Amino acid sequence: MYQARAEQRCLNTLQWHLAVFFVLLAFCRAASAYETLTFSTAADAPIQEISEQVLREAYQNIGFMIHVERLPNPRSMLTSNSGQLDGELSRVAGIEVEFENLVAVPVPVNINEAYAFSKRKDIKTSDWESLRPYRLACVLGVQVIKLSLLERGIPCDYVATHQQTLKMLQLERVDIALMPRVNALSALKSANITDIEIAGGPLITLNLYHYLHKKNAKIIPHISAALKKMEASGRIREIRQNYLEVNQLK
Repeated sequence: MYQARAEQRCLNTLQWHLAVFFVLLAFCRAASAYETLTFSTAADAPIQEISEQVLREAYQNIGFMIHVERLPNPRSMLTSNSGQLDGELSRVAGIEVEFENLVAVPVPVNINEAYAFSKRKDIKTSDWESLRPYRLACVLGVQVIKLSLLERGIPCDYVATHQQTLKMLQLERVDIALMPRVNALSALKSANITDIEIAGGPLITLNLYHYLHKKNAKIIPHISAALKKMEASGRIREIRQNYLEVNQLK
């Protein structure tokens, strides 16, 4: 009797392990069936982590996995435009004028807010024109800031990273650093810098859009539909708020 019970327990254990094996096998087969798309983005841009979370969920909803390559900011768009990768994670509207092979997905996935940061307590900015008397530093590849300044003929010293821009402020080589809010707050937090603060309200707030290389144009209706559902349900806003709260960037 005891031997029979022992054999039954062994049989049950074997059946359980087989069941787990086949479940895992099915999962692996399903995962391998997903096509992977690779997108580029700026290496020094925490704001793009929000876009990545939004797009990872949206693409999963239509049967794709995504991989993100983080490159120096200007090189990111050149690489995606060349077709070496499948597209650009997210950028402001209008980059297709210069990068003609990129096609915008017409649903915003994120928000970009440009602010002035300064070490000087006497500086209070209100708009682009209020920046004119000061020495400015900007980050290469942040198109919204670059184009806004060029349009008004306001000069700016351009450097490669947000950290270098903040360093220029600390050394008092410039009076103001112009940066996307999330990127700047993240850089300040990482460097434990407490004497640099926002010097006024947002200079501009723009939507960020996902861009696909034209070779992937057939995907646009599907990813657009997935993003519209996420937008309507408030999911895109929820992902952004969760990211800001978890990273203490509000």
